[in-house]
This record gives sequence, structure tokens and C-alpha cells, in this order.
Amino acid sequence: MGIKQLMQLINDKAPGSVYKLPLSRFSGQIVVCDASIALYQFLISTQFSTKSGLGTLTDHEGNPTAHLLGLLNRTLMLLENQIKPIWVFDGEPPNLKLQTISKRQLAKSEAEVLMKQAVEEQKQEDALKFRMRSVIISKNMANDAIKLLNLMGLPIAIAPGEAEAECAQLVKSGHASVVATEDMDSLVFGAPYLLRGFNSKKQPLTEICYEEMLNGLGLSHAEFVDMCILLGCDYTEHIEGVGPVSAYKLIKNFERIEKVLEFIKENKKYKIPENFDYEGARELFLNPKVKNNEEVNFQWTGPDEVGLKEFLVQGKGFAQGRVDDAVLKLKKLRESPKQLVLEHFFGKPIIKRKLSDDDTLGKKKPETKTIRKRGKKIKARIIF
Repeated sequence: MGIKQLMQLINDKAPGSVYKLPLSRFSGQIVVCDASIALYQFLISTQFSTKSGLGTLTDHEGNPTAHLLGLLNRTLMLLENQIKPIWVFDGEPPNLKLQTISKRQLAKSEAEVLMKQAVEEQKQEDALKFRMRSVIISKNMANDAIKLLNLMGLPIAIAPGEAEAECAQLVKSGHASVVATEDMDSLVFGAPYLLRGFNSKKQPLTEICYEEMLNGLGLSHAEFVDMCILLGCDYTEHIEGVGPVSAYKLIKNFERIEKVLEFIKENKKYKIPENFDYEGARELFLNPKVKNNEEVNFQWTGPDEVGLKEFLVQGKGFAQGRVDDAVLKLKKLRESPKQLVLEHFFGKPIIKRKLSDDDTLGKKKPETKTIRKRGKKIKARIIF
């Protein structure tokens, strides 16, 4: 999940590509959101200790519902800021990722055993720690999330492969402005803009500009991909002894992993794993499985009020008042002036923003900065 220590490296080597921005800066834009990692974060954020062990939100049958509450709240927050979200879900994982998935499943099973042991021994802090490590998003939980979004009248996308790759493609193809995810993989897939930091209500969001990041690092896209493979990714084993500083220096010096391997084979400091399939990982990053533009057609419609209440209140045990408030907000947002919405989403060819001192990360920026060209008409269909 993500590229190891990539954010640290970007902050060190390409700080000019990192911006601290309030959510309001993205008003009027379409944002693609990585659903899988967000649902996981929604779920673990509601774990809490009780005298009898651990607690979480569940429905009448004991199925977790915290991910649905988090998804509902996050989506409403975006809409209230005049941001249109498109939630993207994972499809079939590539074969190279199956070993990583298997290892994670084993680790979660072990954490589940340790959690139960800690509960029996009344070690609440340990129990909570292991509970968070054992959290999974099942197929049924993902399907519930998709159903919720459909009932809210919001578009979703199910990627043919990795959600991070599909998110990056949707921004590159002009269907959206930025990828919202805590997972740095979208940058390796070439996402022009990545937005993270939604879990903090007090801190501004962090936006990374891909083009400026490459310029700051002094790398091409292919070199950046190879560096990220050296840092450690989900598709192959990691070379022991290679950290963020050494990975960056090795690619700067040798440009490609093939030449790096020739160099480090003579250096006992590094240990190359037998199944280091960097070529397979490189191919997945450079040519990921994504949808064709012709397959993409998003629609925003009105909420299904009756369906939402039946699903959340009767089916998932949500409080009637909470759901009524959510439905009322959705109706009010849908009834907002059409002219304002159309101007926001089809906009002018170029959007510029003034940067305050808080918008930079340790480096002074010009007064204005073009953040994205909007010459292409957004291909999502807006229905009111």
C-alpha cells in the first residue's frame, strides 16, 4: 500500500512541488477519490476501547458500518464545498500483487489472534493496536459502499485493475482535476495532481504537482518509476539496504534499475532478493490496466430518499435523524443554482490561484501559479 518513504523524499528533494491548501481551493472541481484506502481509514478511525474490550459501529447482524458513516460524511463534506467526488473502487489485482496480498492477510490473521489474547488479558492499548492491524474491507463492505453512493445519486467507477491507476488516468484524460488519496501510488501512475491529508480536520490539505515534482527531483517519468520500485512497492520484493536516499542517488547515477543491479551486485551492503521482478513491476506502472475514454460516462443524479432511509436506517441501524439530515443536505445541494454549477464545472480554460505564505512548504512561491489547464471540456455529464 503505497511507496515506502516517498513523501519524505519529495519533501527533501522537491519541496517546491508540495502545497498546503485549504479545501475551499478546490471548490468547483471534480475530484476522483480512492475508495479502498478511504474505507479502510474510515473503519479504523472509529475503533475504541471499552471496559469489556473493543467497540465499533455495526448493524443489527454485527456487520461493520463505520466505513459507511465515514463515506457519507466525507462525501457530504466535499459536496458542501462545491466539490464533485467520483469514488473509484479496486477491480482485480494484478498477479504480481497476489503475494503481497497473501502476506497482508496472514499478518491480519496473526493480529486478530493477538488482539483476542490482549482482550482476555485486559490490555486495552495492545488490543486496540492489534485490532487496527487486523481490519479488512470485505467484498460485501465494498458493495455496501457502492450501494450507498448509488442511492445518494453519485457516480462511481470500478477499475479494471488498481484504483490508483484508474484515478490517475481519469485526471490525465480530463474527467477530473485531482486525485484524492493517501496512497502515493497514484503519482507513480502519473497522476498530474495528488491531494492528501483529508483525515485531519485542522490541518490544510497537501497537494503534490507531478510535473514540478519530476523537475525538482531531476528525473524523467521512467526514472521516477524505477526509483519508486527501489523504494519498495506492492509488486515485487524490496532490495535490502536500499532506503530513500540511496534509491534516489542510485537512479540519479545509473538511470535504470538494470545498471543499478550491475553496480550493487559487487556491493555487500545490498541484498537482492531472488524474486525481484522489477521488470514486471515497471510494466504495471508504465502500462496499467485502465478504462478507455469511451467507457467513461459519469452522471450525478438526485438522491433516492426512500432507498437511502431503508438502507441506512432499517438495514444498517443508522439514526433516523442523521439520515434525514443527510437527505436534506443532498436535496439542498441539488437545488443550488444551475448557472453557478455549470460555471464551476466547465469553467474557463485556465484556473489560477494566488498563493499565500501558508500554501508553500518551506519555499517561497510566485504570487500566482497555473494549477491545471481546463481547455478540455469535462466529460462527465452533469444532470439536475
